[in-house]
Amino acid sequence: MGSDEDPEPPAGRRRLLMTPMGSRKWVTAYERRLAETVEYPRAGCRLTYRQVLREQVYCLARHFLGQERYQCFRCSW
Repeated sequence: MGSDEDPEPPAGRRRLLMTPMGSRKWVTAYERRLAETVEYPRAGCRLTYRQVLREQVYCLARHFLGQERYQCFRCSW
């Protein structure tokens, strides 16, 4: 117990440590992906991935309220 080191991760799992530069690059790439547009069938138009995520949260909330059946969004990358 007296060790200052983190315990080993569970078998089959690895940790990912990023430098501050690596973190900035990852966030930049993530933000770029969220800004891309994709066809969103429920709305019948193109939305950004950020907007799709928001719409899916609303759909899931309506499902939990018993207002509609949840239909997941599937993108084709």
